[in-house]
Amino acid sequence: MAYNADFFESNYHSDKKNQPAFRFRIAALDDRISSEFVLDAADGTPGTKVDLEDLLGLSDSETTYQFDVMYRFLDFHRIELSYTDVSRNGAVTTSRDIEFGDQTFPAGQLVTTSFDSSSTRLSYGYSIIRDDQKELGISAGFHHTNLETKLQALGQLERSA
Repeated sequence: MAYNADFFESNYHSDKKNQPAFRFRIAALDDRISSEFVLDAADGTPGTKVDLEDLLGLSDSETTYQFDVMYRFLDFHRIELSYTDVSRNGAVTTSRDIEFGDQTFPAGQLVTTSFDSSSTRLSYGYSIIRDDQKELGISAGFHHTNLETKLQALGQLERSA
């Protein structure tokens, strides 16, 4: 426990000229993943609920990497860009029939699976309070996530969603 008597007192006497305008960060994250999906057929026939980890043998734990860039200007303003990517592959002999879109994978067939997820975030932030002791701000921006799952059996065309 710590107590700072000057918590709400601004600390503008510090040398802010030594702070970099650009900040780069690369992080390694240990993700625990649980993924389920359903891909219905073109005619609306419901597909099979598929658990990528249990049914299709994809790893439920991955080390992923996140790349961040921040540009700070005029002391209280910042622009941030972040990118994360997760890619997993697996192969398993299916224990039951799988309906994936218009394609059926019968039980006992070797099915290879790939799952790719990428996320990009761009935002602008404004710090309401910012000094050497604390920072409180708000931000708004855009976030785009792309998910792609591919299933393929020996001798069949690849099916993506």
